[in-house]
Amino acid sequence: MLRHFVIWAIGLVLGLPASGQDGDDAYLWLEEVIGDKPLAWVKERNAESTGELTNSAEFKALNERLLKILDSDDRIPMIEKARPYY
Repeated sequence: MLRHFVIWAIGLVLGLPASGQDGDDAYLWLEEVIGDKPLAWVKERNAESTGELTNSAEFKALNERLLKILDSDDRIPMIEKARPYY
């Protein structure tokens, strides 16, 4: 029951039709998580999302800023010895 609700909810969010032409579950093929058809569908959705998210000027500016912070040598901690402890 919960599985069917989750599949229905995902379909509703994605704007997919609620049922197949013969009344069967139209999203049953998505349950095959290692099949070629579901994986291809997911890769297509991921490509769409990645394109939408990474093509904006805001993303590019944020990406450059974060890379500059992460690549900086200024934040490398220095180790000192205080008595017998480091």
